[in-house]
Amino acid sequence: MHSLALLSNTTINMNNDYQNIGMAMGHTWLIASKAIEAKFIESKLDLTLHQFEILNILSINDHLIQQDLADFMKKDKSAVLRIIDQMEQKDLLLRVNDPVDRRKKSLQLTHQGIQLLRAARKAEKELFEEIQKGLNKEDINTFYKVIQHMQQNLSK
Repeated sequence: MHSLALLSNTTINMNNDYQNIGMAMGHTWLIASKAIEAKFIESKLDLTLHQFEILNILSINDHLIQQDLADFMKKDKSAVLRIIDQMEQKDLLLRVNDPVDRRKKSLQLTHQGIQLLRAARKAEKELFEEIQKGLNKEDINTFYKVIQHMQQNLSK
């Protein structure tokens, strides 16, 4: 199935009513995340959105410990550990014992994890280029301006 086919069947009425902004944002994220996972399947990438998120985080924060990863993702540690177990079985990451505190395990991407991340980023880029078709630079800049403003309001 084409990735964007998911988007055409799952729209909501997005009038300018402020009460629907949260619902519209949540719904947009839901259909975007489904489209990303569909794009991964279409690209024959054995990867979930949560695994993609972890690969991205670890590519920036090498040797992050499991608890810090769970905190960063704002997810329950046991749920993150299940995902890490799956990723370790796929040889996408390694758990490395901390030399000072043996209870701590830092996470490190493997070569296979790095290669899969590159392929997934390429698929994600293709999808977002497709999503942005028909939008001009001004539309995209306005989108970012609005999102940034909303994020600033939420962090007050």
